[in-house]
Amino acid sequence: MTRPKNHHALLAALLAGALALGGCEAQAFIPGQAPESLPPLAAGGGAVLSSHQGGHEEEPPPSTPEEPDPDREDTPSFTELPSSSQTTPPVSSSQNSSSAPPPSSSSPVSSSPAQSSSSSTPASSSQPPPEPEPEEDEDPEEEPPSSTAPKPGPSRPASSTTPPPQSSQPDPEPEETGGEDDPDDTDVSGWQDLRVQSGGRTVSGSAVSIVAQIVQNEMGSTYPDEAIKAQAVAAYTFVRYHNATGSAPTVGLREASSKVTKLVKEVAGEQVTYNGQTILASYCAMSAGWTASSQSVWGRSLPYLTPVDSDVDEEESTFLKTTSIPQATVKSKLESALGVKLDGVSPDDWLEILSYCDDTGLYVEEVLVGGSVTTTGRKIRENILGLRSTAFEVRYDPGAEAFDFTTRGYGHGVGMSQVGAKRLANAGWDHAAILEHYYTGAEVTS
Repeated sequence: MTRPKNHHALLAALLAGALALGGCEAQAFIPGQAPESLPPLAAGGGAVLSSHQGGHEEEPPPSTPEEPDPDREDTPSFTELPSSSQTTPPVSSSQNSSSAPPPSSSSPVSSSPAQSSSSSTPASSSQPPPEPEPEEDEDPEEEPPSSTAPKPGPSRPASSTTPPPQSSQPDPEPEETGGEDDPDDTDVSGWQDLRVQSGGRTVSGSAVSIVAQIVQNEMGSTYPDEAIKAQAVAAYTFVRYHNATGSAPTVGLREASSKVTKLVKEVAGEQVTYNGQTILASYCAMSAGWTASSQSVWGRSLPYLTPVDSDVDEEESTFLKTTSIPQATVKSKLESALGVKLDGVSPDDWLEILSYCDDTGLYVEEVLVGGSVTTTGRKIRENILGLRSTAFEVRYDPGAEAFDFTTRGYGHGVGMSQVGAKRLANAGWDHAAILEHYYTGAEVTS
């Protein structure tokens, strides 16, 4: 059989085309690297910075702050601060990132329901949202304040922070780079310039501009003013903590509206401190009804990051969410991540919750997989199944051959709950009272 003269040329062209397509595919998705468009972790919320976690789900509802991919929820820096937290941060190339319907009647894999917050009250009641994100069409932002909302906090009246005079003209929109804000922001705000990582690049400049962009990404403009102010002070404190130790946390930045910029300027100069030191002010999209301790999530105990009652989160329409994951998918992911063999093991015995963190009965600490391998709730959530939070219950539905995971809240749960801040603000709390509630024993200082 006679082959065409251009046979080899044709094969070479086809091969080149295949390689070109493969190259595009490789560039479009880099394993382990979240797309630049994804929001941050929520703080440390939540998500990268903020704790936002949860990029695996559908588009987030406007009611909850956005969170990044759970697999990108890194452990925040716990480097000790220098003697003065207000010293100029050392220049360093190191980078740090920080900071989420009732179950079916099918047979339960774990029958230990989360205890109510009233039955397990930690000694302290002050402390903390993100990771916050995906959900229904409903926008809780438009809900009127609940008649059962908590009474205004006693810390300070809403007028405790007097905003600076505003001009009759709207504030100019800040540049995304964070360096083109009002030239006198750094001099008069009382805040030092900041340095962060965002979209694979280092952003340095005016704290007002950078904080406004973080707040816009975390909460947007629809949250109550005092909640936005609380987020601004928490974000500045979080980044300052890292900058003071020579690192730059990864955050999500979005061009700030004039409203957000104005509110950020009103609290410029404030930060959260504990015994005079800048704190690691992590935050999450929405707690599970109580916040989690830094010890239970990151293995480092900090006195101001302990469980705090945040039952106002339970009023959110997206507080509970049930996600069904096919049995085959759960099997594949568990076996791949943990090296466990589930062939011959009844699906009812694949996942057994052994213990919970912080004595709240909410956040899962240890899970027995396949009756032979023990892992953590955090690993199940972040690295294996991509759940909204570690506050989950799981049931196996033999009819659907699927596992139903019902989660509470959204994000890692440590620090200020962004949804909680929104509801407390709607109830009359000012930003300082909100922050001092979520960060145990800390205070807002100028």
